[in-house]
Amino acid sequence: MAERQVVFYECQDFPEMPGFDALAAVTGINQLEDDEWRIPDGDSHIAVLVDRPGSAREPIQLQLLRIRPDAPFRLTARRELTPIQVAENESITEFTWVMIWPDRYMAAISSRDAPGHKKLGTYFLSTSGQATQIVNLFRPDLPQRLRAIRANGLRKAQLKIQTSFLQQRLIDENRTGFGQLLRAGRESEAATIGIELSVGKRGRDARLNDEIGAGMSYLADNVDLVESLHVKGRNEEGEIEEINLKQERIKAPIEIAYGTSNDDVYREIKRARREVEQEIGGLDRAARGN
Repeated sequence: MAERQVVFYECQDFPEMPGFDALAAVTGINQLEDDEWRIPDGDSHIAVLVDRPGSAREPIQLQLLRIRPDAPFRLTARRELTPIQVAENESITEFTWVMIWPDRYMAAISSRDAPGHKKLGTYFLSTSGQATQIVNLFRPDLPQRLRAIRANGLRKAQLKIQTSFLQQRLIDENRTGFGQLLRAGRESEAATIGIELSVGKRGRDARLNDEIGAGMSYLADNVDLVESLHVKGRNEEGEIEEINLKQERIKAPIEIAYGTSNDDVYREIKRARREVEQEIGGLDRAARGN
């Protein structure tokens, strides 16, 4: 039985755009013609299967698919690679389970090769004209802990950032504190750039300058820009604390056996939401990050 993670988000409106209507976004998806149902995404396509369209009281249940043009290989017990046979009218796919509640909180279970949750916003816009930004949810005390580390002494900062994001998003270099490095990343051919800044083994009071602290705060608020973000410094009690942003996400473990039905998976997603809300006191208390 494989352990996966249910990760929680919020579907928010874009400023100065019509409000997002999740029910309208999923209406009729399963009836779309194939050339409308699949939308291009790099070398593959993404599409959605709606298992339950939801209502004003019941959540939407769907699967977000990546449809691949190629076929993978199978490794035999004799360490031989053989291609998987796929009929001409069939495709290989990976998918993400998604549930969207009437209060517009969303949960997703994805795997390594499945399309990321933010692809769903692209798909909705392309097929229905409904626009939403899918926002990350973090533990409620994260902003306070990050502010404390910045105020009391940031000693180490590590991040990895995809250059594709740098090309797509304009970063205010005066606010990030990483202007020259990010500009170099945009001009390079590297797929990912990594940055590590540390005071090393200098004394107890050594700290990175506040410009770097401001940069980390900016990236924490815009976490979709980064692959990973770690900070280390002194907390409110003066003790050394490390924060790994990905570990601060609102999530819960879930076990999915081979052949588990979709209905069972969705029941487990509902159970996971109940558990995380019991722990933090409701998803409305979560910290947000774009």
